[in-house]
Amino acid sequence: MSAPLTPSTLLAVLKAEGLTVKEVPGWRDRCRCHDGSHEKGLGRNSRGWGDVNGIVVHITAGNLGSRTVLQYIRDIINGDPNVPTKSQFVVEPDGTVWLNSAGRCNHAGQVGTSVQAHLRAADFSTDKSYDARFRGTGADGNAFTMGIENIAAKTMTSAQRTSSVKICAAVARYKKWDGLESVGHGEISAQRTKADPNLDMGQFRRDVAARVAGVTGPKPATPPAEPAKVAIERVVSWNLKAPELVGKWPAWVIRRARQVKLLLAMAASVLLVQEAGGPSKVKWYDKALDKLGLANAGATNGAGSGKWRVIFYRKNRWTKVAAGLYDLPLDTLYRGDQKPMVWAVLRNRVTGERWLCVSYHLENESGADLARVHQIAAIFAKVARLRGQYGVAPDHVVVGGDANSRAWVRDWVAENTDYRDAFDVAATVRDKGIASINRWKVPAAGEREDAVFVHKTADVELADQRDGHKSSDHNPQVVDVNVAAWPPE
Repeated sequence: MSAPLTPSTLLAVLKAEGLTVKEVPGWRDRCRCHDGSHEKGLGRNSRGWGDVNGIVVHITAGNLGSRTVLQYIRDIINGDPNVPTKSQFVVEPDGTVWLNSAGRCNHAGQVGTSVQAHLRAADFSTDKSYDARFRGTGADGNAFTMGIENIAAKTMTSAQRTSSVKICAAVARYKKWDGLESVGHGEISAQRTKADPNLDMGQFRRDVAARVAGVTGPKPATPPAEPAKVAIERVVSWNLKAPELVGKWPAWVIRRARQVKLLLAMAASVLLVQEAGGPSKVKWYDKALDKLGLANAGATNGAGSGKWRVIFYRKNRWTKVAAGLYDLPLDTLYRGDQKPMVWAVLRNRVTGERWLCVSYHLENESGADLARVHQIAAIFAKVARLRGQYGVAPDHVVVGGDANSRAWVRDWVAENTDYRDAFDVAATVRDKGIASINRWKVPAAGEREDAVFVHKTADVELADQRDGHKSSDHNPQVVDVNVAAWPPE
């Protein structure tokens, strides 16, 4: 649960953000939730207030006129004493912020049923504002959001926009959010006429996220002495080669049991799978890995393919932000079968950081050299777009692929302009027959892209002696990444 900030904490984080803050008399006790101050937590009659997941930005659609701000707040924001308080924050045209309440307020009204889940996942678009997708009447938006009212008839001033960004960033930083938990009232309101705050909310969210990330955030005189977070996550990439065993029972049953046993021993936090078979086999892996605490990210090739790529993640270590499928382009000179790439953006539960995970399989038939080169370039181009869309840092990318493409990826990384300074780091994991990993990264002093590449370099034989079937199964490859301290020393 994301608990509300106490009045004292709320005032402190706003001032630390560099805002000019004024207090409306009695604001610490004013709310729609319960009687008394919020300093000691929630009391009786809290009306569902207690799980705050985002901030809604508004304009009042009216100017001050001849009134003072306090008169305006009393007349317009608070209104009649019998009418509930309407927002936590009020922003003057010059950017001054007034604290009006620390509890539940009557600002958002009815919203779509999916709004709270999307705020928790922080996956509202940074490219645009939404005009209808999240609107609805199924949920009370006041129960899980805070509100900023900017005193403006049609468009807020530059100073108001800056202050609104800072308010959202201050709350997000304290609550360890990404900064993408801000929405415009018009994006979620059940009232179709609600268009406020008349801003590009995609750009607004980008600005908040950048401030939270420290690009333009405040620089405290004395950095807080907090212990460094450590989150070691084991990433495994494995080509299961399930299609080779289609219809070959009991070889398939025995082989998959061995695979799951090995996965249990490896204790994977993220599993990047290639050639998992078709729908029925993937369904079996879903059930088996769920018992190990791993969930399917939900991005697969689609019905009909026998070589599905799948991404699994440990549910108690990650939350899924988004996932999808990207069909790598086929070269016009070589018409091999389609080679999809699956991806998932995961947020670490310990650090809150986002990671982009990719599983791919390139064309490896004779004569497909040019196709591979084009597909590798397409992978990196897609990774760059996804990073920008979901706010993933350059060094928070993990890519797992098939063994046959290892040399091609290595050479392309070394020669590509963005990766020219990359170098090869090899490590050996002597556990349960796991062979080795290969990781390319830019030196710490460099300014270019940085990613972790997990590749297989050898095969392991898994034979079923009863039917004489012997199949080569790509060795799983492992890399341990401290997601809280990257790149490593």
